[in-house]
Amino acid sequence: MSKSPGRPRSKKSKQAIIEATISLLESSGYHSLTMEAIANQAGAGKATIYRWWVNKAELVMEAFKEYMEPQVQFEDTNHIREDFRRQLYNLKNVFDTALGRTVIEIIVDNGTDPKISESFSEFHLQPRRKEAKRILDKGIKRGEIKESIDKDIVLDMLYAPVYFRILISKQVIDAVFIDTLLDSVMNAIKVPS
Repeated sequence: MSKSPGRPRSKKSKQAIIEATISLLESSGYHSLTMEAIANQAGAGKATIYRWWVNKAELVMEAFKEYMEPQVQFEDTNHIREDFRRQLYNLKNVFDTALGRTVIEIIVDNGTDPKISESFSEFHLQPRRKEAKRILDKGIKRGEIKESIDKDIVLDMLYAPVYFRILISKQVIDAVFIDTLLDSVMNAIKVPS
């Protein structure tokens, strides 16, 4: 997603730029965010920022990737419902932040720019889906869930309602919603006792 820079990025400058981006999003929002304000707060040149990122949308997406992606990794508790519960809570918490809400706004606003959606899918959706399938496989091996499940459909049943609430209906995702969703899906796929 980022440009190929002529000279390598300084890790310190990159971190300062990303931290400034996040701070400015929290204080004034995406529409007020400018490359000039980011440069001023980060102590970097505007030319440096433009050399590394084409626009503020790309910079925000990279900030999300750097700071938020690690927070939505699965924790392996050896219990499938708990693994998904923790991951869904973490996902909800990420999208409750200014940075998370801004990424959603960028995806919705740039619906006609396939690069934005492709990038989000590549660094966020696809890796999460692969990881979730691994968790389902472990649940099958432990005898918690049916071997006959269609993993893609199960993951759609778990995540489509979450993303629908975030992207379309703008409804709150809370503990009751997550637990009810998990109970519904797990009851459909668990091995009968």
